[in-house]
Amino acid sequence: MGCFVKRGFKVSVRSCIAGVHADELSSYITDGNGGGHRQKAGGTIFTPIGDPQQTLIGKLNDYYGSFDIITAAEYAVDLSRMKKYRKLPETVGFARTTDFVPAGTDITIRMIEGDLAVRAAENVYVMIGRNGNIYPID
Repeated sequence: MGCFVKRGFKVSVRSCIAGVHADELSSYITDGNGGGHRQKAGGTIFTPIGDPQQTLIGKLNDYYGSFDIITAAEYAVDLSRMKKYRKLPETVGFARTTDFVPAGTDITIRMIEGDLAVRAAENVYVMIGRNGNIYPID
């Protein structure tokens, strides 16, 4: 529990669980009066007169009851009743990796999702999507 302020109290949030981001938890339990980073965050819970510990416990229970954490490696999903999704083809631009580096060269493609290591080859291309996103295809 954090320190008390006028009409509420401050909280400091830490998370070491992959499915729980400290910034999201902080924002949720503070009704938007918190934030920070994935692992560390904080905020202020404004609460009417009452037991702040019970208020915090109630907000945490609401948060953890609002979702399920599904670990893909441990979850067997039945795809038989799901519709197949097919991305519409829409190419804005592309380049063969061997047009700018020799075959066999390790390159790093910086994408929105993070960096991706790719080995240049005749059949490996770099595509530029509609929103300017860059990703490799073969």
